Amino acid sequence: MKNKTNTKKKSAHHQTAKKSAEQVKPVKKMLTEYYLIPQETSISQMAELLPDYQEKIELWLEMDLMELTLTHDTMVFEEAAEDFANSEDQVYFAEHKIKKVYAITYDALDAEEVRQILSTLQAALQGRVCEEDEIL
Repeated sequence: MKNKTNTKKKSAHHQTAKKSAEQVKPVKKMLTEYYLIPQETSISQMAELLPDYQEKIELWLEMDLMELTLTHDTMVFEEAAEDFANSEDQVYFAEHKIKKVYAITYDALDAEEVRQILSTLQAALQGRVCEEDEIL
């Protein structure tokens, strides 16, 4: 009788392990882009341009940071002018009148929703979105 019980436990454990393996979530692939804006703006002004997300937005005004809850993960806007401190970037910013820079981080699975959000922001604020490793 003792051996029979041990067999059932092993079998039940094996089935649980098998279910866990089948339900493996995809590995998150976080992407970073930059939003270069040709006017002074604040994170709260940007949040106002996204009325459909008002209940899904958290703002940290003192950090100039906005977090939006999307389908798969969050999208974060964070002031990032310090990422462009070299002289070549500064020349580009002067030539294109870039006044504000935000780093945008999001899950690749949310890319389509991110494109819609950025399109809404760009319609109001103009500017350019570039990839993290893109040469300006």
